[in-house]
Amino acid sequence: MRQIPFNLQSQLQNATTELIGERCWFVSAGPNTGSVINLHFGKRIPRIYPGSRQSKTPRRGVIGSIQLFVECAWRLDSADSVVCGCRDSSLPDGEMLSGLSLIEGQKVMDVDLRLPSCDLSVAFANDLRLGIFCDQVNPVDQGDNYWISTPSYSVAVGVRSVLQIVDATPSPL
Repeated sequence: MRQIPFNLQSQLQNATTELIGERCWFVSAGPNTGSVINLHFGKRIPRIYPGSRQSKTPRRGVIGSIQLFVECAWRLDSADSVVCGCRDSSLPDGEMLSGLSLIEGQKVMDVDLRLPSCDLSVAFANDLRLGIFCDQVNPVDQGDNYWISTPSYSVAVGVRSVLQIVDATPSPL
């Protein structure tokens, strides 16, 4: 039986700190995901598919040992402008995908976790900063703001920034 950590805020802080020094080697976004983004960091772990279904695309056949899956409002800023945000076009030629492509391959230099809201800011080596704003506050919608998955556990930041351990291993998504 898995033991649930006593202080979930500390677990979230530890998970976000694990991003520092890691490269974002893949960003998943696009027309079929709306404003949702999934960033992969750390070691590449082979996906395990049920049955014999295996991906022929190297990126699709692996997941990051650390993942950041964002469902709430987010914005990517440079030092002097807004690069893109969750409301931009996610079409192949849209602002969202071209902006997010600028963080692929970039190392995380710093993170800033704001409590109790759990808003998160991730600073990259190329002076871009991803701001994540926990705007999921309506309990009827039951939507998570974001979750972060590490090799040891996954923490979800749910409605009204309520924290929950959701898994013991990185997601295969």
